[in-house]
Amino acid sequence: MIKFSHTNKDKCLTFFLGYNRLMSNNLVDVIGEQFDFGFTGRTNVLDRNSNQFLGAIYQIDGVIVKCSFRGLGGKKGFFKALYESLVQAKIKYISEPEILDESIAEFRLTKQEMLQELQVFLREYRDSQKLKPPGHLKLAIITEFFLSGTDVTPSEFDLLKMLTEYAKVSDIYTHSEIAETEVTQGLIGLRKKGALAVVGDH
Repeated sequence: MIKFSHTNKDKCLTFFLGYNRLMSNNLVDVIGEQFDFGFTGRTNVLDRNSNQFLGAIYQIDGVIVKCSFRGLGGKKGFFKALYESLVQAKIKYISEPEILDESIAEFRLTKQEMLQELQVFLREYRDSQKLKPPGHLKLAIITEFFLSGTDVTPSEFDLLKMLTEYAKVSDIYTHSEIAETEVTQGLIGLRKKGALAVVGDH
C-alpha cells in the first residue's frame, strides 16, 4: 500500500480540491489557500473566454516566488493578475503541483504580505480611476517635446512608444503591458510635461 507523507497529503488535497474550485474562486483566495497548504508548483492563468494561456504564478512551500502575466514579470505581473481576477473577472486558473528549485525565485511574498500589498494596489487603482481620461479621446505627441530634453519615467517612455501606434485612449489602456494605474499616472505626467495634445474626442 502506498503511504503519503503529511506534506504529500497536503499537496494532493490542494490539487484534487483545487482543480474543481479554481474555476469559481477568485485568484486571491486560491493563492491564499495554497499558501496555507504549503503548495509547491504553478498556477496557470487563462483567459476566461478563449482559454488562451496568459501566464503563471509560482509558489514554493506556499510562498509566491515568481510570476509572469500578459508580458509583465515580478510583482507587477502578479498584482495585475489579481486585479483582473477580483475587479474584471476576466481570467480563470488551474494549479499544477510541480517540483521547483529555489533558484527560480525572483521575489518572495507571504500570504500576509500579499494581502497588505494588494490593499495598497487596489487603493491606488481606485484613486487612479478618478483621474483616468475618457476612452474616446485621441492623443498625439507634441513634436517639440522631443527637442526639449525633458526627462521621462520608464512608464512614460513606454507610453510614448505606444502613442506611435495608438491614438485612442481606450486602445492605449487595452494594449499596454504596464499596470492600468501606471498608464493613468504616465498619461497625466506626460500631459503636465507638455508632451501630449488632444487631437480628437470621438
